[in-house]
Formats: sequence, structure tokens, C-alpha cells
Amino acid sequence: MIHPRPKPLSSYPAHEKNSLEQIPILTYEVGDLAKMFAYAHRYRLVDKERSKGYRIEARIAASDVIAQMVVMCEREGWNFYEVKKLGEERFREKIERHRLYKE
Repeated sequence: MIHPRPKPLSSYPAHEKNSLEQIPILTYEVGDLAKMFAYAHRYRLVDKERSKGYRIEARIAASDVIAQMVVMCEREGWNFYEVKKLGEERFREKIERHRLYKE
């Protein structure tokens, strides 16, 4: 069975009309991700099951961050995978610079 290609996320109606208005949404999602990791870390020694639950929530929050980035890339006419590749390259460069700086 051939599945139809899903429509772009940016084609769904949203309250924010442009990328500038979307930034607070993205920031909120990143904050949720940070909060879930903080809670998971807080409970890691006293309640492993609770900590595990927060890590599961962190994964969901990470997916929300990615979805917001996909929408932003679509709105700006950027290829998400090219932006992701650029980010990976920049990350590697920063790690290499840091490694060279420490030597």
C-alpha cells in the first residue's frame, strides 16, 4: 500500500502567523524539554520509575521542539535536512575548536 505524502506542518492553521511569532512557542517547547530533564535528574536516585517517566516526557518534548523547527524551516523556505546537516557540521567544528583550544 502506498501512503500519501503528509501535507507540510506549516499548512495547518496556527495562531502564530510567521516565524517571529513562532519563536515564543519554540522557546516554550525547549523549556518543557529542559524541565523534564531537570525532573528526571532530580528523581534519579530516589524514585527511578518517576525519573524514567520524566525521561519519556523529555523525549516527547524533544519531538515537539523538532516539529516547531520543521514548521519554521517550511515557513522560511529552508530544507529541514540541510539545516540539520549544517547544525551537525557546526557542532563538530565547535567540538574540534574546543579540543584544539584545550591542548
